Amino acid sequence: FMGLSIQTIPAAILSFLLANIVNYYLSSLIFAREQKHSSRSIISFAALILVGLILTVVVMNLWLTYVGIYPLLGKLIAGTGVMICGYFGRKLLVFLPIS
Repeated sequence: FMGLSIQTIPAAILSFLLANIVNYYLSSLIFAREQKHSSRSIISFAALILVGLILTVVVMNLWLTYVGIYPLLGKLIAGTGVMICGYFGRKLLVFLPIS
């Protein structure tokens, strides 16, 4: 995004949102036969995205402001933690087994 002159935090927000849209679509394809999709699962997924986005922005801002590390490294650190939390959140709240 540096070639497009987009600042670090807005670029992180844009990439986070696009990645989660693709993630939901691919997860829906993979788990379509084994999972049920309801408005509850979509709302849960959106809530997890919002929490993950907030965590990403806060962690990146802390790394960039107080530690002064390279933005890509800050995104990598923030993204890794949020990805792990998001995986377990989706597993527990979004893709529920058919009962």
